[in-house]
Amino acid sequence: MVAISSPLDATWRRKTFMMIFALWPDAVVEALDEDGAVPILDAIELVQAEFFVYENRASHEAWTEHGATPAYEGSMIQFIIGDRQVTWVVGERHGEVVGMISDTVRLGLLENGVAP
Repeated sequence: MVAISSPLDATWRRKTFMMIFALWPDAVVEALDEDGAVPILDAIELVQAEFFVYENRASHEAWTEHGATPAYEGSMIQFIIGDRQVTWVVGERHGEVVGMISDTVRLGLLENGVAP
């Protein structure tokens, strides 16, 4: 689990989703209180406090039906959004994704005059 304080505006979410899309072009997003998932580019304006990003529709279906399994445990990222903090929960194979999200959060801090 990673938690970093950041100004979390729509720009941050857009940058983060576009970065994930570059790595997972078939990614889908499911809000905590919604049924089903939508393509990540359709969820950029999502304002939910908690949501899940899945690598693709097959991983979403596997998680929905079976939970974490060895084949799919690294195919989902859970985001929990606070007033000025984002926490994301990832599997072990997400080193590159975590690094890219961390860079985006730090950039958001710098753009808003906050030293990370």
